[in-house]
This record gives sequence, structure tokens and C-alpha cells, in this order.
Amino acid sequence: MYSAVDVAWKMLLLAKNEGIQLSHLQLQKLVYIAHGYFLGWKYQPLVKEPIEAWAYGPVIASIYHEFKQNGDSPINLSNDDGIETELDADIDAVSIVKGVLRLYGEQDALALVNLTHQRDTPWDIAWNEQGGNRYSSYGIDNELIKNHYRKVIETPDSVNGL
Repeated sequence: MYSAVDVAWKMLLLAKNEGIQLSHLQLQKLVYIAHGYFLGWKYQPLVKEPIEAWAYGPVIASIYHEFKQNGDSPINLSNDDGIETELDADIDAVSIVKGVLRLYGEQDALALVNLTHQRDTPWDIAWNEQGGNRYSSYGIDNELIKNHYRKVIETPDSVNGL
């Protein structure tokens, strides 16, 4: 398991290399999706922090606090020389991050929010079971995320969204 902020930095560095700029909200959703795919593939979490259901979808609080000052603007990596992350040596983790970026990195924040808000997704289940108060957050169980992404991996065409 890795620090969610480290996974976010790796996502940003890989995105920059692909010419993709990410906003804070896009980064949140992409790290969550990578976490889900990793759970579904390796049966273990990619990030060690809990995933929470917030009004705009799945959120990892440490990423929120690290990058919230960027607002809706793209996160600028003007000087990324020497940025290293814990997961640099983990081929499987980097592979998942690259794959998620390739599949979803070009989608705007609203599309990613809509994707993670679809019916019967882990966010939808956690949010609606707890009453969906926009001023609250609710934990999303990793087992729920893993089971959902197992379905996505096994039958990607038959699953509506993520």
C-alpha cells in the first residue's frame, strides 16, 4: 500500500509526460479508479488511506488537502525534477496508474464525476446507504470497491461505468 499523495504525484508526472493536464477533481477520481483496479486485480489496496464518499464522488482526504489550493485549475508541475514516489519501483502499481491514465486521463472532471456516480457503484451505494447529506462524508469499504472492480475487469462491456 502506498500513500495516496504519492500515487497522485505519480499520476501527475505520468500525465505530464503524456501532455495531459489534470485538475484536482480529475486527480481525485483517477487515483480512486486506479485504487479500484488494483483491488480488483491484485486483491490488495493501492492506497493506504480510506476512500470517502463526498458529494462530488469518491475522495481521498490527503489528496484533497495536498492539492485543494489548485481549485479547478490544472495542477502545474513546472519544476518536477527529482520528484520520486514510493511506488516507482512497483511495476504492477505503475502499470495500473498508466493504464487508468490511458483509459480515463482525457476525460474532464464532470465526466469522471458522472462515471463514479453511476447507479450501483461503490460511491452510490455508500452515499445512499448513509443518507447522502452533502455536508458529510462516508467511508467506502475496500471490499465493496474490490467486488465492483472485479466485475469491471471480468466483464468490462457488461458493467455500466465504474
